[in-house]
Amino acid sequence: MLIMHQWNLQEYCEIEANSIDQIYNIINAYNEQWDMPKKISGGEFRAFYRGQSDAIWQIEPSIVRSDINERDQYLKYQSKLQGKSLFDQLAYLQHYETGTRLIDFTTDPKVALYFACVDNKERDAALYLYNYVSHKAEWIDTIIFTEIMLMPNDRTIKLGEFAEELYDKYEIFHERFESISELSAFMIAYLNHGYMVLPNEDSSKSNLRMARQKGTFFICGVKFANAVPSYMRTSMRAAANELICHSVNVPDSLKNKRPLVKIIIKREYKEKILERLEKEGITREYLFPEGII
Repeated sequence: MLIMHQWNLQEYCEIEANSIDQIYNIINAYNEQWDMPKKISGGEFRAFYRGQSDAIWQIEPSIVRSDINERDQYLKYQSKLQGKSLFDQLAYLQHYETGTRLIDFTTDPKVALYFACVDNKERDAALYLYNYVSHKAEWIDTIIFTEIMLMPNDRTIKLGEFAEELYDKYEIFHERFESISELSAFMIAYLNHGYMVLPNEDSSKSNLRMARQKGTFFICGVKFANAVPSYMRTSMRAAANELICHSVNVPDSLKNKRPLVKIIIKREYKEKILERLEKEGITREYLFPEGII
């Protein structure tokens, strides 16, 4: 564990905190060292937060802890998903129905602190700090992952073939990409890593729970049949890579690697932190306005 003057929050580290004020100081230092938030090409570079009530747990989506098949589950709840955007469909499944390849984060550290402290009172908790240039909910990435989710079980497919299917089905891909090879190179840049996605204004309005929790999602990527070296990521070669459709790949950056920072919250401080959060308006009733489901 590190003490105050040893913090280098641009590398992975674990810091033990014994008060909410110390936690806030760490968060402020994290944002200062990374110079966040700031606008950069492609979006906003900023911090995201995740609270886990047991510090031993790994960061991973719920689907990897179960035998749920994402395609079957998506089709099962189709009647409840009608009329929703692709992002809202994924958000609904994550919050109300079943496990997905999504990992919940928030842009509000108080919300993450609540989830870190509210359960497993006999265990130490963890508050994770993570930074990313987030994607927009309405962007084509969501379409890509939804189409992967809807593929037949256990299917593998060449990236070029998948790009061609997308090209044939959605006009938006014609507007954004000039060729199958260009689209393949775009997808290989993040498909096995995944990405962080922010809800748009319409999504926040339609999902009060997500709005109050200031929720965001990290959508985990997929695995490839073979390793993808740098020379296989070019527009000339990207199409030849073969992806495993219903696999889930949690990126190394969420496995105790840079830019992740883990704050350990000792179990004896959980109640005090919850009392402080209650005074600041962060309660179960506020975060779950429609009740716990």
